[in-house]
Amino acid sequence: MPRRQDLYLQQNFAVDYGHPSLTANETNDIYTVPSGRSAVIDRVLYVNPTGLATSDTNYVVISAICNGQVAASWSTKLTGGDGALVAGTQVAPTVSGTAANINAAAGQKIQFEVTVTGTPTLPAGAIRVEGRLL
Repeated sequence: MPRRQDLYLQQNFAVDYGHPSLTANETNDIYTVPSGRSAVIDRVLYVNPTGLATSDTNYVVISAICNGQVAASWSTKLTGGDGALVAGTQVAPTVSGTAANINAAAGQKIQFEVTVTGTPTLPAGAIRVEGRLL
């Protein structure tokens, strides 16, 4: 792949965030875009060492939020979701193709969000957000 001409202006970043076991909705700030820079999310990865089965009544949606918009998410809902979280297996939620959902300006937050439906327990796990500072 040829090197992009503006690559020298970019800096890659990766943010890892480990969360405790969750039974309720939760949102946490995991990164603040530095002053004088903007950020673009390129990839999101999630792994849960214990795993979580699919269900239509007891499921979670795990999201990376950028500038208040869903940048990427994974749902364990049986119907219309993305699938189970298999123990110790990394999943790669699809990153949004909408620029407004993956771009953040200086000072804006990238967040980890879990939305719980029903009574599931999401065991402790970790999310990784990768992107570029411009």
